[in-house]
Amino acid sequence: MRYTAPNNKLYGFEDYLIYNIDREYFFDPKASRYWLSTREEKGTTTYLFNTFGATSTSYGDVVFDSLPYKDHPELLATAKKAFVHKECKLSRTLVSEKYKKSLSPFTADVVIVPEYNDRACSLANMAIFINENVGVIGRTPFYNPEYDGFYTANKGKPLRELLQPHCVEFFEAIPGILDATLEYVGGVLSIYKENTPLLDVLTNALPKDKIVFEKTMQNSLGSEDNKITFENIISIHEMLKSTDENTQAAGMKALSMMDYMHYPNSVKLMFSQMNNWEWRYNKANSSTSVKFMLKSIFGERWRRWWGDYNKTIYPQDLELFKKLLVHYEKLKDEDVNNRMASLEFMKVNADGMLVPVLEA
Repeated sequence: MRYTAPNNKLYGFEDYLIYNIDREYFFDPKASRYWLSTREEKGTTTYLFNTFGATSTSYGDVVFDSLPYKDHPELLATAKKAFVHKECKLSRTLVSEKYKKSLSPFTADVVIVPEYNDRACSLANMAIFINENVGVIGRTPFYNPEYDGFYTANKGKPLRELLQPHCVEFFEAIPGILDATLEYVGGVLSIYKENTPLLDVLTNALPKDKIVFEKTMQNSLGSEDNKITFENIISIHEMLKSTDENTQAAGMKALSMMDYMHYPNSVKLMFSQMNNWEWRYNKANSSTSVKFMLKSIFGERWRRWWGDYNKTIYPQDLELFKKLLVHYEKLKDEDVNNRMASLEFMKVNADGMLVPVLEA
C-alpha cells in the first residue's frame, strides 16, 4: 500500500516527501484504512502557497490579479542575446543564427518561453502539515468552508491530535507524519511540469520584463535564407511522398528549419496533396523542432488535420498559395480566384469584391 506522490514537491521543501491525507480521516468516524490505497498521485506537480492573489472560476480556471507574464515583442528590435527556456520547442539553430546564446536569463536581452496558458495550473484549498525534523509533509485538499474553520482553528497542532482516533494507527507506518504540525491553511497552486515557465516566473527565476513568447520569436526568424519558395516546397513534397523513411524524415526536418510561420496556408496546401498516414507516423515527427512546427501550423491535433486554412494570410503566402494551386490542380490563372472563393482567408468586401484577409 503506497501513500506518497513521489514526484510532487512543495516549493521551498523540495526534499520532503509528500503524503496525501483524505479529509474523511478528520471527520468521518467510519473512515476506512483501505481508502489509503486510492490516494497516490502521479506526475511532477509543484505546489506553491497562494501568495499571488490568484482565484479560481467556477470552471476551474485560475485567474491572477495580473497576468504572471506577457509577451514583449518590441524587445526583439534591439536584442542581441537570447535565453531559450528548456520547455521551448523551436529550433535552437535558427535562434543562434540571429542571436547570441545566453546561459542566464538575467544576462540575456530576451527570454524565450512558451505562450502563457491560463489553464496552466489549478488552485485548491489545502491544509499542509510539516515535520521538518523528518522531512515529511501531509497534504489535505478541502472544499467546504466548514472544513476551513476546523483547520484554521487547529493551526500548530500535530496531525495525531486532529485525526479521528481510530485513524491514527493508519499512519503509524509513515515515519514522522503523525508529529507533523498544521502550518498552512489556504489556497495552494498546483503547477505542472509542462508549464514550468509559470513556476519560474512566480518564483522569480525568470525576469518578467524580458519575456518574449516562443511563437513571437519563431515569427521573427524569417529571412531570405530560409523563406519558403515554390521550388523548395515542391522539392520537400517529393521527399515526403518518398517510400524511404529517411528521405521523408529529411524533408520534415528541412521544412522545420524554414520560415513556415509566414507561409502556413501554402504548407497546409502542400500537405493536403498527401494522405495523412503517409507522413504522420514518421520518426522525425518526434523531434522537438518538427513537432513544434506541426503544432504551430496545424494546432495540438496536428495528426488529425481536416483541411481548414487560416482566417488570414500573409501577402507572400498568398502568392505562393496561388502558384501551388495552379501546379497541383492544373488550373488556369484566371480560374484561381474562383477556386479560392470558399477558403477561410477570403471574404467579400463592401464593394462586393472577393478579397483576401491579409495578415500585416
